[in-house]
Amino acid sequence: MLQQTFAYVLEKRAFLHPEHPAVKEAHSLRSYTYQQIYERSNRLANLLKDAGVRKGDRISCITTNSVEYIELFIAASRLGAILNPLNYRLAAFEMIRIVEDAKPKALVFDIEFAEMAREIVESSRTFELVLSFGGSGLNWAKSMEVESAHCEPVGPEIAGDSEDPLLMLYTAGSTGRPKGVPLRQVNLFFNALNWIIDVGITKEDYTMTVIPLFHIGGHMLWTLPH
Repeated sequence: MLQQTFAYVLEKRAFLHPEHPAVKEAHSLRSYTYQQIYERSNRLANLLKDAGVRKGDRISCITTNSVEYIELFIAASRLGAILNPLNYRLAAFEMIRIVEDAKPKALVFDIEFAEMAREIVESSRTFELVLSFGGSGLNWAKSMEVESAHCEPVGPEIAGDSEDPLLMLYTAGSTGRPKGVPLRQVNLFFNALNWIIDVGITKEDYTMTVIPLFHIGGHMLWTLPH
């Protein structure tokens, strides 16, 4: 069902409460409304689609908890793509193993992880698009801010469905190689709904996401229900 996708949920929030604050970064004090996140995630979705990312394709990312991650999550939901956040505490060779298994079409990374990202890019031939954010000066990656600014803030049409996988998180691999665990949009949607009902969350409430978003707890408990 379309109504159980996070792209649709954000679209409705942007329509009903466009000027209501949606995300604020504690470390940078950047603040964005639902309308701003909606438009920024649409621009990013258009950029990814133009690069060939389609329904079922993987997008790997190396980011801290940031506005850009939220935009990437919503863009993946809109396209029906699968977001694969990498644990930035891993060594580069461990990330490379995961990328080899996930076979992503795109890599998005915070520039503070540029050295790690370059090792991954040099070892893989699966990427059709490599984007960095938070800085400039890399000749082997495109700037997400610059490239997405040229894209339309509307659309593309939501291709994702509630039964489509949206997240693919990898296990620690303590008993072998890490294994990718896909989570469908509907899994994440109803977990968020249960948390909203159980805790009594309203549109006036805020939370601080301290758990890294490469971890399931960061999504299930602290981010998506709000």
